[in-house]
Amino acid sequence: MSEIPKKNRSVIVNVRLTDDERDYLEYRQKFIGARSLSAYIRYAAISTKLNVIDKDSLKKIITDIAGIRGSLNQIAKRLNATNQFYGDDRKTIEEAQKELNEIWQSLNTMLSNQP
Repeated sequence: MSEIPKKNRSVIVNVRLTDDERDYLEYRQKFIGARSLSAYIRYAAISTKLNVIDKDSLKKIITDIAGIRGSLNQIAKRLNATNQFYGDDRKTIEEAQKELNEIWQSLNTMLSNQP
């Protein structure tokens, strides 16, 4: 753990924990070699990357994936029932693959724009 330079810290922040939570934090503090619990908590709070997710975009992605899943399930049921693969099935699978690639790109963009 890289130490944050020693400063005159005059602001006190109180946090209430259960005994188990404190034990877990002390375990983590010792595991990474922080000199004190306060130093570990400062390090963890300040150096942690925040993951901000746009919930509306995520809901759209989930809806898109559910639609793709439905289309693929219909093809699978028809294939199991008839043992025949129709031309429209190929087109549907290719469209689903394209949509999944777009979703993948959207997720990568969302993650790369994290602070």
